Amino acid sequence: MTFLIISGCAGGGEEEATSPNTNDDAAYTQADLAGTWRIHKLANDPRWTRATFTVNESGVVSCVSYEDSTGANVCPASFDLQWTVANGAITASGDNAGSDVHMTMTSNFKLIAGTGAAADDSKEFLVTQRITEEITYSESDVRNKTFVYHSLIVGNEKKWVYGAGATSDVGAVTISSETDPAGSTTPPNFGTMSVGTDGIVTLTGFTDYRGFLSDDKKTIVGTFTDKNGDDQLMVIQITGQTYGAMPAGDWNAHGLVVGSSSYAPFWLYFTATADNSGTISFSNWEFSQPLAIFVVPDSADVALSGSGVVTSDTMALHGQLSDDNTFMVSTLTPYTDCYALTIFTDVP
Repeated sequence: MTFLIISGCAGGGEEEATSPNTNDDAAYTQADLAGTWRIHKLANDPRWTRATFTVNESGVVSCVSYEDSTGANVCPASFDLQWTVANGAITASGDNAGSDVHMTMTSNFKLIAGTGAAADDSKEFLVTQRITEEITYSESDVRNKTFVYHSLIVGNEKKWVYGAGATSDVGAVTISSETDPAGSTTPPNFGTMSVGTDGIVTLTGFTDYRGFLSDDKKTIVGTFTDKNGDDQLMVIQITGQTYGAMPAGDWNAHGLVVGSSSYAPFWLYFTATADNSGTISFSNWEFSQPLAIFVVPDSADVALSGSGVVTSDTMALHGQLSDDNTFMVSTLTPYTDCYALTIFTDVP
């Protein structure tokens, strides 16, 4: 079964966006945001951004470092940003907030995913990882590992890709497969993967690639400009765990949609409810595209492999469950010629 969504979301102008009641109000408090965070953001205009922020217990955000694909490499002057927890979601206000910002956090307070719009009304997707200061990283954290990756490309090409690979004992990357909306592709050269003691990951195959390895050393979120001049946000997940049934419960999903459709680009977010039988029900769809009619599914049957790969024919979903079961990264095709990178965060 499917149902129609008639979206009338406005796309800009406000400093602070309202949001539906996504989670239990008691699930998060303002203090849960306090800490240091590594941010990676992708906008359709195209542009990637990566930064380090600190957030105090009142939600006031300070910029520690900042760079983007236009060449900016210092924090904006007179930085003004506030993150606010309300109705189980995180919104943003202030001169550096953009508009329509809506984010949610995993139950372990380690990852935030969300969407919004920049000052030029380009649509943005962001992934934020908590930095745990006492964690020390070494090259062994990224060597002799198997992994999967999901990426969104913006620029001349506008599509998702996903693939799988492995690293050797010296960090050399071999990609065993890559898929885009048209089918199997020739994988790019990732080169050699390295990680610094601060958790910053580099790939020699992509000159300006920078990623961050999570404190459990299982997830790398990174951005870069590829050899075609297109910008990408890529999530690499190190595999090796054995999974059982799909975790039951509610999830909040956020994604950026690009493609050749006249509707694209747009952001979307929605609620997904999973049961142990492998069925996910969808609800509370929100789109940035105004006055657009979408035919979206009300549910999907999904399969979870023993290595954590989640697949469904519905919306061409292909994802990877996180090592700790608190989030899922996926590619989606929610509408004809519309291609999304989407992150699902669990609801406590």
